[in-house]
Amino acid sequence: MDRIFFSALFVILFVNNTIGQKVNNKVGDSIYGDFNGDKKIEYAYRKLIKKGVGNPLEDGSPDVYEVCFSDANIKPIKDDFYWFILINEGDLDNDGSDELSVREDPMNGCLGLVKTFTIKKEETYYLIEPFPFYRGSCDNEISINPEDLVEKTSNAVYYYEYEASNSYVVNNIGKKLFGKKNKAFDLKVKQTEKDTLQSNKKNNDTLKNLKSNNDKTNSVNEPNKGLEESPLVGRKIRYKPVVENTCNEFGKVIIEVIVDRNGNVLNVVNSNGTKASSCLINIAKINAKNTKWESDLNAPERQFGYLTYNFSLKE
Repeated sequence: MDRIFFSALFVILFVNNTIGQKVNNKVGDSIYGDFNGDKKIEYAYRKLIKKGVGNPLEDGSPDVYEVCFSDANIKPIKDDFYWFILINEGDLDNDGSDELSVREDPMNGCLGLVKTFTIKKEETYYLIEPFPFYRGSCDNEISINPEDLVEKTSNAVYYYEYEASNSYVVNNIGKKLFGKKNKAFDLKVKQTEKDTLQSNKKNNDTLKNLKSNNDKTNSVNEPNKGLEESPLVGRKIRYKPVVENTCNEFGKVIIEVIVDRNGNVLNVVNSNGTKASSCLINIAKINAKNTKWESDLNAPERQFGYLTYNFSLKE
């Protein structure tokens, strides 16, 4: 009888411990939290929706994923994600629900992309505009903590965006990062849903203006210099990834892009006008794929444009 009792007790303790570990899982392929503010814990997870073909850095295409939820009332987040991990950022805007970040690792190189989402009335919004992060693998820097790129203080929410001129910094919880600390938005004592969306819209508009770069010189020693864009009718680029010439070569790459109504780049193709090595073409393709255009529900379902990258040797 004692053996049965202790066996049953062990099973109960094991199950409770396992459930506790799952609920506390904040980073990984799946994360737990209350993402829609219904006071119930659900989980978000990465789901493969399109299998890639060949080498995505050459003429192939990468695997494509979306974020799904255990609660069927929460719509999947469809943003043509590449391989990523999920991060529960906690309640960033004081509205009673957890926000989450999708941290897309780079297919090649050291720069990935972070997208932080909030769910309001069953709809998903960017809480912070997408921003690049440095993974640290190029320097074998294992002390970098790319899970801690968004932080909340008592007064505001901040994010750490990679910039080529920056050195290592330490965030407010003592984690080592590589990037510039930017304020996403201020916090009020009691943040309402309307206040949050208005604050985020104002902040996102500011970020769009800061990220807009029409400099068409032929140098990429500074972020996004040497990048030219063709205008889509009535639409501008609202996010440009940092262009990093890791090849230390020069040349001109023209990438043809197909953009959907939501501003996502569906496909990238190297144009015949390109005069550069395959290394530079790969960099340009990755940057072009991660470029975000303004959304326009009245635009064609697939709209054509191009991006021209003028690479020069590093000084």
